[in-house]
Amino acid sequence: MSEKRQIFEAIRERVRSDLLTVRRSQRTTQAGATHPENRAEHAKDTRATETSYLARGLAERVELLERDLAALDGMSPVIDTAADRGVLGALLTLEDSEGNESVYLLAPAGGGITVEVGGVRVQALTARSPLGQALVGCEEGDEVSVNRPRGRIEAVVTQIS
Repeated sequence: MSEKRQIFEAIRERVRSDLLTVRRSQRTTQAGATHPENRAEHAKDTRATETSYLARGLAERVELLERDLAALDGMSPVIDTAADRGVLGALLTLEDSEGNESVYLLAPAGGGITVEVGGVRVQALTARSPLGQALVGCEEGDEVSVNRPRGRIEAVVTQIS
């Protein structure tokens, strides 16, 4: 699939966009946590504590997205070459027993992100996910059977590029 670079860039852009959004939210929440109006008015007033917990959670999300973006930025641009196995950067097409096709990009980060490029819907998978683990090292024609939170998937790998 010649759009592989565009798919990869769309996934990277989604992570970058998420990072900017979460960073803004984290800064706003952090400023609110330290604002004088959020001081506790009595012993059972937990507004400042709750806001600081939220700010810390957002800060952790920022760190995770920064690591994801660094992993995507550090990925070799060899993703345009054809692959014959499920490897990092491979684009895999799976077909289930009902003839439904799904396309996945094995990526170092950004798992779960779905983009559409050239009319094709592609989901990023990391090797840490159950389906990603099953696809690493597979070849065209291999059958894949994985239990996922949304249900079991049984499919055949029809194309790897």
